[in-house]
Amino acid sequence: MLAFGSLALFAIGVMLTIRDVRHVLPGRLLIALLFSLMGLAVTIMPDADVIPASLLIVARAVGIPNLGLLWWFCLSLLRDDFRIATLEWIGLVALACVPAFYFVEYLGIAMPFSAAVHRLGSIPPVFMIGHIVWVALSERRSDLIEHRRAVRLWMVFAPLAALIVSLLTEDLENAQLGSIVRNGLGVLPVQLGLLFWLMRVSPERLQFKPVARTVADEPRIDPKDLALHRRLMQAMDQDRVYLRPGLTIDGLAEQLKVPAHQLRHLINAGMGFRNFASFLNGYRLTHAKAALADSDRARETILAIAYDSGFASLQSFNRVFKDVVGQTPTDFRMAALTPPAQN
Repeated sequence: MLAFGSLALFAIGVMLTIRDVRHVLPGRLLIALLFSLMGLAVTIMPDADVIPASLLIVARAVGIPNLGLLWWFCLSLLRDDFRIATLEWIGLVALACVPAFYFVEYLGIAMPFSAAVHRLGSIPPVFMIGHIVWVALSERRSDLIEHRRAVRLWMVFAPLAALIVSLLTEDLENAQLGSIVRNGLGVLPVQLGLLFWLMRVSPERLQFKPVARTVADEPRIDPKDLALHRRLMQAMDQDRVYLRPGLTIDGLAEQLKVPAHQLRHLINAGMGFRNFASFLNGYRLTHAKAALADSDRARETILAIAYDSGFASLQSFNRVFKDVVGQTPTDFRMAALTPPAQN
């Protein structure tokens, strides 16, 4: 009963997700994840052997990428700039290797190193969960969206709860009882929570909208925040605090002598920025572009200009510059310093 109820909840979740959020990347990833989890649920339910062999094979194949899809989905919620690029594909394939190994064994094909894979097969999921927890916590301070800051804490709490349920059930002598406890304490509550969430979800909620604006946009500042906004603009435009490497929103709030949550609210709700890094990078890139276009600084290295603009590393500077400006710092400098052709 619990197993088929779990499948029914997955199916309802898929339908709700397709109906409401199929147009955005996190929604499409959630659809793929729920389909994969349905396949996994079929294969681990009690008495799965009564299911036709061909259906079980399909279900096992569909369930193979579930860990990688979960990783993708969580990162798409946590990061505004998440894209499925080469590194993400490598991670997905790495997380699918062990389930694919088990799938090939299920087909009756003898595989080498079987004992080692079975012994070490839990390591990739641990690394995946660890990475999600690290991203959720390490980027929480710079996240200006209060709702997403709460979601980050849930992404830390959920793996711990799953670990506790797993530890409670692994020592049970009755395997079927262990399955019932895992479903009753772990899977079904999570599915019910997901289902209630999906009933209210929209593309805007899934992406934690509204969308950020740029530094040049006219802010809509709450009158009670106007004094703080003037001090913030003075710190940015006159004191140029954005040039300090490693500047955090807590450090800036301390300098402005205001609570950090009040400054986060101003920059997010009043000025439209989704995270502190994008707010700083608007100023830092303006400073960097002026330096790159300055002929008197033509002999300075890109690295020196990156550090002078407040960036912590050349890699992050190049990535942010290319994402925002559309070309590399080197190409930008070359175009800016090349005199126009004469007819």
